Amino acid sequence: MGKDILFLDCTRLDGSKKLVSRNNANSFMAVEEQVKRISDILKMQGQREIVLVDDVIFTGTVLRTLKALFEQNGISVIGVRGSISMEESYQSFNRELPLGLKCGYLLGSGVIDQICERDFYFGIAQSGISVM
Repeated sequence: MGKDILFLDCTRLDGSKKLVSRNNANSFMAVEEQVKRISDILKMQGQREIVLVDDVIFTGTVLRTLKALFEQNGISVIGVRGSISMEESYQSFNRELPLGLKCGYLLGSGVIDQICERDFYFGIAQSGISVM
């Protein structure tokens, strides 16, 4: 990965709003520890602002939780990027963040799910959120 891209491993647990890390003991504490470590690295580099990148953005709950965690650690989330986003999340992040949300494909409000190739592989890694 490039020097300006840091990987954060987290996902939702069983469709709930609880975030866990698959690589670090499947606990929210592990997500908090990753955010703190990344925040410390960024601050050592003199960076105080970041953009979060995710593959698919539905409600934005995961990104908002991470935004709050980064802010608790002195880092401002100023934008979001994604491959696919729901229209509602797109609109709300564009109101909330200075750089807003940019995505490759915008889904309308009638979509209830998106099927990804990795949905068919048990335990596939690297499907979390990146920070740049």
